[in-house]
Amino acid sequence: MNNTGGFQIGNGGIQSAMAEEVPKPTQATNPVDTTVDSLVTLMNLGIGTLTFLVTPLIMLAGWLLSPDWTFGDIFNLRPILHSLWILVSNVVYVIFGFLLVFVAFANIFGGEHSKAYEMKSMLPKLVTGMLIVPFTWFIVSATLSIANVLTASVIQFPVSTIKSNSATSGMLGDKIIPKTVYYVK
Repeated sequence: MNNTGGFQIGNGGIQSAMAEEVPKPTQATNPVDTTVDSLVTLMNLGIGTLTFLVTPLIMLAGWLLSPDWTFGDIFNLRPILHSLWILVSNVVYVIFGFLLVFVAFANIFGGEHSKAYEMKSMLPKLVTGMLIVPFTWFIVSATLSIANVLTASVIQFPVSTIKSNSATSGMLGDKIIPKTVYYVK
């Protein structure tokens, strides 16, 4: 060990345990550095402005995608939507009834197109359709719920980032892109 506190271990070894102090760079005098600094400042302003404009839209989208809006609870529309669904499902059942009667007449009276309306091919389709109708309310509700959860989780990322950044300092005053990059040879 030498008197400076560093280690010296021959060629290629540790020359000194003390790091050399790097002088801080002064203001850019090179025209390229000045151009890069101006470009970085302009990009910071653009990103800050974009963040300022997009933040209210993201928050509005998050508010509009709440279950109160999507399921109609905010205006007490759920009972109206449910009675409308009942009406539509009853109309669909009537249509299925007419289709079943049509298929029966096509099979009874035959004709050149009777092959397309055989009971063996049409009956499973009609029964499947009739069994799906009662589950449509649940299917739509589940689809909206899943879409709400996914959308809320995706929207949460930028909002939480914006909130964490704006809690420490101003939105437009932050240096989002570094002005100085050190290159060590």
